[in-house]
Amino acid sequence: MTLSEIAEAVAHPDHAATITRSDGARGDMDFRPTIDRGGRFTPLRDGDYFAATMATLPGGAACVSG
Repeated sequence: MTLSEIAEAVAHPDHAATITRSDGARGDMDFRPTIDRGGRFTPLRDGDYFAATMATLPGGAACVSG
């Protein structure tokens, strides 16, 4: 089995992100359960902020900056 990397991550204001992998697979991930933990995730409750800070890093990782 070959592991694929995240090729693209597009965040949406509803706290979901569409993830496209290097093998072409695509799916949506809901980040609300993580954001609802609070703490350092609290600023991400603002959907526009969440969508504006999503980034895809070299090597196939998605992150939220800030």
